[in-house]
Amino acid sequence: MDIKQLNYFLTIAQEGSISAAARKLYMSQPPLSAQMKLLEEELGCSLFVRGSKNISLTEEGKILYQRAESILNQIKSTTLEIKEASRFEVIRIGVISSIIEEVSRLLSDFHLKNDKVIYEITEANTYRLLDLLKDGTINVAFVREPYPNGGFKQLELFEDRLVAVGKDLPEKIDLTYLSKKPLILYRRWIEVIREQFDSIDIPFDYICLNDDARTTISLVKKGLGIGLVPLSSVDKNMDLDIRNVIDSTIATAVNMVYLPNSYKNASCNKLIKYIEEITKK
Repeated sequence: MDIKQLNYFLTIAQEGSISAAARKLYMSQPPLSAQMKLLEEELGCSLFVRGSKNISLTEEGKILYQRAESILNQIKSTTLEIKEASRFEVIRIGVISSIIEEVSRLLSDFHLKNDKVIYEITEANTYRLLDLLKDGTINVAFVREPYPNGGFKQLELFEDRLVAVGKDLPEKIDLTYLSKKPLILYRRWIEVIREQFDSIDIPFDYICLNDDARTTISLVKKGLGIGLVPLSSVDKNMDLDIRNVIDSTIATAVNMVYLPNSYKNASCNKLIKYIEEITKK
């Protein structure tokens, strides 16, 4: 098993057919099929369920897919780290979209005294960023609680409260008011929100669950309902009303997280130290 075979295998799994994978890899089908046959013979199992048009993965294939993706990411990460040593250092950063403005300000301030740095920024949801952190694709991530610890070191940047956004909202909003309206909610907060309503014995209903504050705000703009989103995700200049929920205690911490024992170049360690100093103030 070698790197080339793993890349071939991943491409076939992602494309769903050998012909499509061959086109993507700019090679003909016979040698690609031959490489997969050699890989299956080496592992002593079938990796694919071959259909008339498409193929899918066997249970063994699914295991290899997970491992191969992680292995190739590690190789890519290691290659980049070695190349970085001779030129500008690269910090690979993951950011959830709702706090990109805050993170941009932090990086801008950091860069004033650390100009020999290139930033590679990946935007994704919290869980995806934690996965990328684990497999070495990124060095640090700016994420929002709640999430499983997973051995991460975390530095709290700020606490972000939940606010209501909508059209033609009254000046004062409470949970009773919201319980009578169609709500658009962030999926990861649904249990926390439910507990808040349950604590005062008020039922509530929602019209939509989603995974991104931008989606919530977009749906609110179209008049689907009232959104409950973190304050940091809200553009104060948008044409929507923004209200605190006066009897709500829902808030979430925004953290920078990293794996303490993973490789980090000097610039990345400087960024971590910079964030540590900020969070102590």
